Amino acid sequence: MKMNISKVALALLSLCNSPATRSQTAASVDILANQLQREHAAILSAKTPQSKAAHTYLLNNAADRFAYALNQTGNRDGKFTFDWEAWKKSTTPEIQMANQYGASILWCEYDGEWTVSPQGYLDYLSELPEGRYAEEAWWRGKLGHTLNACLDAEGSKEETAGFVNDYEMFLAHFPHGKHETEARKLLKEFQSDFESYKQQEKQ
Repeated sequence: MKMNISKVALALLSLCNSPATRSQTAASVDILANQLQREHAAILSAKTPQSKAAHTYLLNNAADRFAYALNQTGNRDGKFTFDWEAWKKSTTPEIQMANQYGASILWCEYDGEWTVSPQGYLDYLSELPEGRYAEEAWWRGKLGHTLNACLDAEGSKEETAGFVNDYEMFLAHFPHGKHETEARKLLKEFQSDFESYKQQEKQ
């Protein structure tokens, strides 16, 4: 999952590092910060659990996009030459501001970038499992497909079996959803990996 996102980010690296693009990205960070504030206020003033759940999803979505946009503001030229710790320190004030509104943005040590907790997506599913955002909340919250996924996969038979189960459950709930094609592709890959683990055990 993370590998696919990273390839896209690398493909856009030169574009994101241009002065005009960095300026546009910084502007989008400001816009998303305002959205975080609005969703936080909406959660506090929600009259029903359903309304609160919907705005909790929207807050998590805005936080996901905020973290992604902020990551793009770094003047990156590769992990071997980029000072990730200095960049993390310089962007911490923006993260602290966002987290005041419940964004739950965290630093991912595995990838050297900001990521977001999926708890808001999970809370939405708990309250509205058949709601309008259910598929996306499941995709991001239960399957971990946030814009800045932080995944430290160990590559074990047990872990792979868990992935197979997760994607089977997702497709059982959303057999013809917007993520069907990608979910079926990933499920097939995990099933193949699982079979390989079983074959290795027989040798």
